[in-house]
Amino acid sequence: MLGTQKHLDRITDFIDKYMDVPLGDADSRLHIKEIRYAKAEDLKPILDDVIKPPRGQGSDKSVIVGEYKFFEDVTIVAEKASVDQSSGPSTRGGGNRLIVACTKDDWRRLEKVIEKLDKPQPQIAFEIMIINVQTEELKQLGSQHFGFFGRQPGMGINEVEFSNLSAAQTEKSGEKFDANHYIQLATSDFEGQGHPSFLTIGRAGTPDNPNNENIWSIIKMVFNVDNSHIIAQPFLVTNNNQPCREEITRTQRIKAGLVSGKGEPSKVQMQDFPASTKIELTPRMNLDGVVDLDIQVEVSEFENTDPEQAKKSNRLLKTRTSVLSGEVLVLGGLTKKRDDDEEDKTPILGDIPIIGSLFFKNKKKNRAEQNLYIFIRPSIIKPKADESYDEYTQLKLDYAKYQLLKNDTYLKDKDPIQRWFFKPPDQSIKQKLLDGKRGIIRPLDNFVSAKFAPRMVNLKEDSYFKVSEELEKQKISRPNLKS
Repeated sequence: MLGTQKHLDRITDFIDKYMDVPLGDADSRLHIKEIRYAKAEDLKPILDDVIKPPRGQGSDKSVIVGEYKFFEDVTIVAEKASVDQSSGPSTRGGGNRLIVACTKDDWRRLEKVIEKLDKPQPQIAFEIMIINVQTEELKQLGSQHFGFFGRQPGMGINEVEFSNLSAAQTEKSGEKFDANHYIQLATSDFEGQGHPSFLTIGRAGTPDNPNNENIWSIIKMVFNVDNSHIIAQPFLVTNNNQPCREEITRTQRIKAGLVSGKGEPSKVQMQDFPASTKIELTPRMNLDGVVDLDIQVEVSEFENTDPEQAKKSNRLLKTRTSVLSGEVLVLGGLTKKRDDDEEDKTPILGDIPIIGSLFFKNKKKNRAEQNLYIFIRPSIIKPKADESYDEYTQLKLDYAKYQLLKNDTYLKDKDPIQRWFFKPPDQSIKQKLLDGKRGIIRPLDNFVSAKFAPRMVNLKEDSYFKVSEELEKQKISRPNLKS
């Protein structure tokens, strides 16, 4: 190089500083992004669609159209939990990260897009009330007659008996009707359906002379009204555009068959026969507070309690609607009615007015009606940047504390001996009473405020952060070794 010393020094410094330097490692194309709020699996297909080149540009992704540069060769992988086949379908490991292979310039642009997509989302809390109203009405009027006024008709006819109440054979002693035995049979026919009333005509026996009984007619009457109300009030919280489900199941035991072993008698095998009420909700909401709901309700109910042949009815409701946050949606129309009429009578004699109904006819009427109502109230819980509670959470917290305080017998007890004996282990009597006046529940308030939560984790002692079992073994064998 030829030149003045000043210029030569400047060129030499430039060569030493920028050109004649050791060759370093090339920058890696791999970049990892921790996803905080969304699912990495949900973001991956969105990003794959975004980085596609425009139509008509072929397969080359390194294109420039006008002033816009499209992404070059970019590969995006969403981290998934690995399945442990040895222990069944449970998963282990895995996180919520995106692994992206691209140039530094493309990563700078992609990272900004990911951060805009990975934002805290509002949640929807559902208060659901399920009311099942069932009304059943049962009426029966019938008679059982033997002989006429306790006497046989004669004319070569030994017995006259009209059996309308039951097909079961009655027991008689001579020519007398065994009323007690027949009442027992007629009552068993209505087991679980009310208590029948009986009117007997004739002379009843006495403890001193039971054989003097001569009851020749029994009239049976039943009137039973059964009202039942089943109320369930589940509470669900879900993310936007994520389904949530509530299921209430009842189980009935039925006979599944006979099983037998070698040299052992056969045994009846029982199995569970479930009937469930299922509600599945999928909410989608907009910025105006309107919640679009996909609703599916499935109701299964038992029709009988027979262990030999259990039956159940199924009702399915699917609908879609829009409600505002705080509004109450009422679903009805799930109504089931059943009318059963039975009549047994003696021909000709059963059609005689008054006499036919009292002595020669048995009429039974059973009416059942069931109405299912479902009330759904969605509330939008907006994300908060600070650590304070939102209004909805505070409302639920206050209600829970009210229920606990209302049912706290210690605060209501005025006996000083009882207060001293049953005082809380970590509180004085004075502190407990003062907390009650202020509406403070120590276990609940300490939990929500994370009073006893650890402020930091000791990586050396926490088993979750240990690299391998080998390091633990080394620590045990060499206790002086600093990890």
